[in-house]
Amino acid sequence: MFDFGFGELLLVGAVALVVLGPERLPVVARTAGCWLGKLQQLSAGFKNELSRQAAVAELHAVKADWDSAVDGVRQGLAVPAWERLPEQRSPADFGIDESGRPLPPEDVYTPGGADGQLQTPVWHSVSLRRRALVRRREVRTRARAKAAVRVHRARHID
Repeated sequence: MFDFGFGELLLVGAVALVVLGPERLPVVARTAGCWLGKLQQLSAGFKNELSRQAAVAELHAVKADWDSAVDGVRQGLAVPAWERLPEQRSPADFGIDESGRPLPPEDVYTPGGADGQLQTPVWHSVSLRRRALVRRREVRTRARAKAAVRVHRARHID
């Protein structure tokens, strides 16, 4: 703790024996030991209290994070479900008509536009739904193209 060597402690003990004498030295050593023990207990209590306060501060930080997350969820749930739904889309938005056939691409020119350039409508872009419908039609035609071969067995009538 104080980085005293054995030689220094022996020197302090010899000086204390000469100054205090053999009668008072054990009483002074016992009193110094009691004070040192109390000082160590006080130091340990102080360390424990600091660690408890640090743990409480960490718990308060975790609780604040948790409360903010709960508030975010509550605010999300405060909005009714029907307001969170996406807007209704029509088949034309996906580039198909009501029967499921692809619409022909059309370029629309808007003369009153801000930049005066050609604008393509939103439904012109190829969507995943459109691709899925085309693939489904291809699979159906492949399955129907194969002819079914039926073999009739002749029955023997006895």
